[in-house]
Amino acid sequence: VIIVVDTSGSMMGTPYEGSKLYWAMQGAQACLDALTERDYVGIMTLADDYVEEMTLTPRTQRDKILYIIASMEESARDGTIETGGTIFSAAMERAGKALAARSDIEKKHIIIVTDGEPSGGDKEYYQYWAKENAKMDVTMSIVGISTTMDAKNEMVDLLVNYAGCKEENFIAVSQSDYSKLPTLMRENLEVPEIKSV
Repeated sequence: VIIVVDTSGSMMGTPYEGSKLYWAMQGAQACLDALTERDYVGIMTLADDYVEEMTLTPRTQRDKILYIIASMEESARDGTIETGGTIFSAAMERAGKALAARSDIEKKHIIIVTDGEPSGGDKEYYQYWAKENAKMDVTMSIVGISTTMDAKNEMVDLLVNYAGCKEENFIAVSQSDYSKLPTLMRENLEVPEIKSV
């Protein structure tokens, strides 16, 4: 699994604790609990461009993974984390290619955690990469944090009509339910289509 965390300006908050980004990072940590020792995890961020924070790393290196997440959180607290717009396509392309390149991995999945407000002009590109990733047997989920109805509909359309996934692969989390986000992300990785080999 590659977890892609949106760090665009709309995800940030002051203070960092309790912000959309804070809960996205908590969700990334929770995903580790759904993975086995045979699994690999990568972490990316997306804003105006993507940053590959950690390439696919064995789940057995849990301490390293948690260190990377803690470093990302520190960057968010001190304001040095990459921010800007919300460009999905470049991150989707890189994550899909990184997963597809691994012939030793059976199930390949991307989770994008976002407030679901992609920047204008990116739509045709992220739709294209959703289709390309599906051709490479890379599945996708999107966790929408306080998304608008329009953004939710757009993300569901992306999953169902381009990525070849089910509508249930969109997980909506409202502000009153932010604390449930880690559990929802962990449970998402435990569905049979993703977990079973």
